Amino acid sequence: MTNTASDVITLELNLAAVEARLAALGNLPILRDKLEAARASMFEQLDELVFPKYEYYASQQPDEDDDV
Repeated sequence: MTNTASDVITLELNLAAVEARLAALGNLPILRDKLEAARASMFEQLDELVFPKYEYYASQQPDEDDDV
């Protein structure tokens, strides 16, 4: 089991740091591209932590019990 709240806070702090670096960054396309890619990745991770995606697996469902 993971500590989701800690992961969310860490990602939010990292996102804030990346946003600050992007705001202070001049017109350096190579570094800007890397930071924007990192920011997009962090947003996806944060979205997955806050809104987990559950999939349906038929093999994990209980068998029908006709005797009940």
